[in-house]
Amino acid sequence: SIIGMKNRVIIYRQLGVVPAYAIASLPSCELEYNNCRTNCHIDYGLQLRMRREEFSLKPTLAVDNALELWVRGLIFGLIKNEAGCYYYQNTEDSDAALDDYWIKLSPYRDEAFNIFRRNRSTIEQQYDDYFTQLQREKGDQYLNQVLADAKSNYFDKYSSVKMTREEIKSHGNEAILRLVTDELNYVKNQL
Repeated sequence: SIIGMKNRVIIYRQLGVVPAYAIASLPSCELEYNNCRTNCHIDYGLQLRMRREEFSLKPTLAVDNALELWVRGLIFGLIKNEAGCYYYQNTEDSDAALDDYWIKLSPYRDEAFNIFRRNRSTIEQQYDDYFTQLQREKGDQYLNQVLADAKSNYFDKYSSVKMTREEIKSHGNEAILRLVTDELNYVKNQL
C-alpha cells in the first residue's frame, strides 16, 4: 500500500470546482464563460453563493464604498433606526411598497451594516441619483451646510445610535464600537 495503511478504503470528495480562469491566466476561458448563455459554471452551488454574497473568484481592485453610503444615508435620512431596528430605503424593491420602501435590516448596528453592505449593489446607483437630484434641487450650499453640521454633530444628531457612549464601549459591543469609530473617522477625515 502506497499510503502505509492496509485494510482501508479512502474516498475523496470534491466540494467545489472553480472556473479555470480563476486559477490560471486564461482570458479566453473567461470570455467564453461570461458569454455563455447556459449554465457553464462547473459548480452551481458555488455560482449561486457568488451571486448572493456578491463575490468573485477573480481578484479585483474594487473599492468598497459601503461605509460612505451608510454614513451619507444616515445623514440624509435614507437609513433610520426606528423602534430599536435599523431600516434603509430602497425604492427599487417593489415588495417594500407597503412599508413606504423601508427595508428592515437588524436591531444590531453592526449586523445592520453588514446586511446593508451585502445589498449595496442594488441601492448604490439609487442613492447616487438621490444625492445628485438633491444637489440639483437645493444646491451645493445646502449640501455643504448639512455636511458641515454633520462633521460637528454626527454622533448626537445624525448617527441614529440609540446607545450611550458608555454602552458602546462596554464588553460585548466591540463590533459596534469599531463601526461607530470608523463612521466618525470617515466623517472627520473624508466627508
